[in-house]
Amino acid sequence: MTEVASATSEAPGGVDTTGCVDWGTVAKSNDSILDYFKTNMGHRTTDFYSALRADCERIEESMKTSEHEVLRKEEDAYLEQRNNAEEAHLKQLHQEEINYYKARFQSFLASRDARKKAKKLQRQTIRDMKRRDILIAEQESASKEEERIKSTQTEKRVAFDRLIAFLNNKHDKQRRQLLAAQERKIQYERVLDEMMHSHEKVEVRRSMEKKSLARINHQIAANKRVADQLQEVQQLELQQLKEKFDLDFETLETVQNMKITHAKLVAEATSSNLSEINQEKEKIISLKEKLKLERLELEHAGSMQTLLHRHIAELRQLREAQNMSSIGLAKKGDNSFLGSNLSLVHSVASKNDSNLDLSPPPKGDTASERGEPVRLSKTSFRREKSTTSRSGKDRVNSIQSQERDSVTSEEEDRRIQLKVDGSTLERLRVKHSNALSILYDAQKAEIEEVQVNMDKRKRELEASHAIEMRELVESHNSEIETLYSNQEKEIQMEASVHEAEARMLVERKVLYSVVDSVISGIITIDPIGTITRFNRAAEQMFGYQASEVIGKNIKMLQPHEIAVQHDFFLSRYLETGVRRIIGHGRKAEGVKKNGSRFPVHISVSEVLEEGIHLFTGIVRDLTDMVEYENKQAHIALQKQEQIKLLLWELDETKKRSDVLLAEVMPPSISKTLSSGKPPTPEQFSSATILFSSIVGFSEMYISTTPTEIVELLNLVYSTLDEVISMHNVYKVDSVQGCYIVASGLDSQNSGDHAAEIASLALSFLSVVNQLSIPTRNDMRLKIQLGIHTGPVMAGVVGTARPRYRLFGQTLQTASRLMDSGLPMRVQVSEDTYKQLSQSGGFKLAKRGETVVRGEDATTTYWLVGKENSSEPLPEETTSLLSE
Repeated sequence: MTEVASATSEAPGGVDTTGCVDWGTVAKSNDSILDYFKTNMGHRTTDFYSALRADCERIEESMKTSEHEVLRKEEDAYLEQRNNAEEAHLKQLHQEEINYYKARFQSFLASRDARKKAKKLQRQTIRDMKRRDILIAEQESASKEEERIKSTQTEKRVAFDRLIAFLNNKHDKQRRQLLAAQERKIQYERVLDEMMHSHEKVEVRRSMEKKSLARINHQIAANKRVADQLQEVQQLELQQLKEKFDLDFETLETVQNMKITHAKLVAEATSSNLSEINQEKEKIISLKEKLKLERLELEHAGSMQTLLHRHIAELRQLREAQNMSSIGLAKKGDNSFLGSNLSLVHSVASKNDSNLDLSPPPKGDTASERGEPVRLSKTSFRREKSTTSRSGKDRVNSIQSQERDSVTSEEEDRRIQLKVDGSTLERLRVKHSNALSILYDAQKAEIEEVQVNMDKRKRELEASHAIEMRELVESHNSEIETLYSNQEKEIQMEASVHEAEARMLVERKVLYSVVDSVISGIITIDPIGTITRFNRAAEQMFGYQASEVIGKNIKMLQPHEIAVQHDFFLSRYLETGVRRIIGHGRKAEGVKKNGSRFPVHISVSEVLEEGIHLFTGIVRDLTDMVEYENKQAHIALQKQEQIKLLLWELDETKKRSDVLLAEVMPPSISKTLSSGKPPTPEQFSSATILFSSIVGFSEMYISTTPTEIVELLNLVYSTLDEVISMHNVYKVDSVQGCYIVASGLDSQNSGDHAAEIASLALSFLSVVNQLSIPTRNDMRLKIQLGIHTGPVMAGVVGTARPRYRLFGQTLQTASRLMDSGLPMRVQVSEDTYKQLSQSGGFKLAKRGETVVRGEDATTTYWLVGKENSSEPLPEETTSLLSE
């Protein structure tokens, strides 16, 4: 084909060198081209068949070569399969040997680890037993300490109970002795009074007996108050003793609890220190164990490395034997087969070498440690082949030497670390000892501080007790002085009342004598016509004795025609009030005991006082005294006027007694007493109490004359009494500079008693702020007030001279609010604040937590004003609005 192409390209006249025909030239010479083509085609055909024959021969040679190659590859495959089987068998043996040694080493490590764990568990058990023994010892010590504390507390309580019992017995004896002395004094007074007035007249003796009885009653009331004061002092003494014991007991309990807490803290610190030291010891033991374990693993790794190199040598011998066997087979064949076989051997060897790894395993990553089969890398095998001048034993020794150097370096590091841990353990022990010393010092300082604080509290409590006892005694003395002063005034008032009663009795006796001595008959009947009085003139006039007619109807003294209508006349008058006879004299007829009639003049009057309703008839006999009718009528009228005057004086005396009673009793109580009924004590669930006192009254009492003090108190109390009259409140008492008022004791203001007292307190501030003392123009009078709302018990104390008294904690709280207040300000409790908030209209300012004597700290408020009030208040109160 190439020859044809070449001939074509060399043809003249129409064919160029690139094989492209110029058809224009060919068309000009068709004949010459045809001849040339025929000649040329014959040569080309011959050349074509010659080349085709050569190609067939080359194909035949290639087929023979391929058949030989196939046979060679089959032989190589057989040899490779046989070699691989031998090598796999040898590797299996090596792997079984490696697994055996590795399993034995793992078993050794497992048994060793089990022993170490058992030892560690044993150490832990021993430590737990030690901790348990320490804990048991601490618990026993704490239990004994607790028993000792309880025993000490019990002994103290028993001693305190004995002291209380002794004091109670002593106080009972004191009260009994006081009561006996008071009774003896009263008996002496009675005997002396009887002896002094035994020679007097009956009327004088009776009056003196009443005065003596009144004085004795006052003395009994004063004695009762003295006994009450003694009991209050005794109760305060017991209360102070109990507070002192409570403080001592609290001190003992606090110190003992603190010691127990400190002991627990020390035990916890010791346990924590011991645990920390044990952890450090375990750390050192673990480090030692790790050193031993690494040494064993490195020894095991060295032995496994030696075994590995032995296995590598055995594999190398096997492969050399396999290679020699392959070469012998190749020599028996032709040259081409030998070359191809040698290349096959080299490829097989290269392939086998790629599965070998003779490099030493990295530290900490050995096959034995990972539990994997040992593999030989191609790189290590080639390095081993490249260093055939060195024996396998030298290579192993070199590797083992490097590993021993590495192990030695690591062991040295571990030993250094072990020494460091040992010094750390010693430092830790020193640190724990120092920490315990610091803890002991801090606990000792804490206990000393508690002791100092408790001693300080004890001194403060003793000082407070002394002040409280002194204030109580001073208040008792002042109260007794005031009581004696008031009793003296009351005795004088009662003496005047007794004198008035004596005069009234004398006048009544005179009246009875006059009635009996008049010549006119005087007959008194009640509203149903029953005769209650029948004088001597009536007896002479009608012929009846008084005993015969008293208690019978007046109709027996009247004619029949009048008697049948008399009851009708009385009932009509009682129903209509229209007088026909009463107040008018008229002539009538009377019937004597013998039945005879006689002319009389009847004058009837009516008395209606204090539930007494009587009709008095003055009857005059007109038989012999007709000529004297006018004169007798005039005399009768005069006598009637005298009787009315006496009755009026009696009524006035009674009114004065009622007014005097109303001044010291509430209206409901005074009415009850006037009716003759004994008043019963009452419990008021809610009432408001006001305590007010003159600021600096004690100093004023010392620096001022008694006359000035009386004038000052009279001025202040009169002013406050005027203010009280404008409010629905009740004045409880006024003792020296203290003025006590209550509200809520009457059903009319049971709901707004707090508002009444609050308005009264503002009025007190206003009038006192404007009050001037005539004898002391340079002095400004100030008061301080306290208000509290709560339950109150009220009742009448005494019989001869009864007093209306209030009792309960509410009075003490109000008094203490007054004591803890400030001048010209009103301090109210939280209960009163709530009542005033519900009522509305009052302005209050919160004072905050205030310590009231005898009570815990409580929230109190200032009363600073009232809405829509025009009363001027002092600056001390109004300044609270701007705060």
